[in-house]
Amino acid sequence: MWYLEPFAASGGVGSTAKHIIQPDAKYLTKQYDAAGWSTYTNFLINEIHKYTNTPNVNDPNFASNASGVAMSYKLWGSDQERKLQETLFKRGLHDRLNACVSYWQTLNQISADNWNTMVKANFMPNLPKNDDATAQLIQLLNATGKFSDETIRDMAEPITGINADTEAERVKEDTQAANEGSINYAQGDGGLGNIFATGKPTPTPSTSNDEDTTKEG
Repeated sequence: MWYLEPFAASGGVGSTAKHIIQPDAKYLTKQYDAAGWSTYTNFLINEIHKYTNTPNVNDPNFASNASGVAMSYKLWGSDQERKLQETLFKRGLHDRLNACVSYWQTLNQISADNWNTMVKANFMPNLPKNDDATAQLIQLLNATGKFSDETIRDMAEPITGINADTEAERVKEDTQAANEGSINYAQGDGGLGNIFATGKPTPTPSTSNDEDTTKEG
């Protein structure tokens, strides 16, 4: 509990009378009714979001247009802050790697002077994306025939979550399996093809359980 010392004020010019003024601390807290407090808190919330470049997700106008491009514009302020932090972090990471490489070079454990081209830090912003628009753009670019498969796969990585090298390896395996199946079919290896090619049906593979049952019988 706080105790405020009273103040003795004079009665005016030429007067010797004094009267006691009891001070208070009402100025420390704002006196509002319910509507006034609501207006004041909403004002503070809007000011905080405005000067911190943070979107107010509770604003009913925020989600009026939730497309990827619209959300990117609404999150533009916070994205600028993220980009600044990314630049500073990348600079610090580069300095640390430079110190490590210099130390390893003194120990003759590494001889690569172009390590900065070998090591690249990638930062993926966690922002809303319009995957439908990206897929349509990939189809349009692929239809022109002027872009490589690797470029198309790089563009599709944010949608599929598979990097270009892994996707290329999967396509290669699928193509190889399809070619082997076509060759086997053309040579009559299996099914009706084997019957027409050799005149004999394909033998049914036997398992160890079948062999054991035959021996016991």
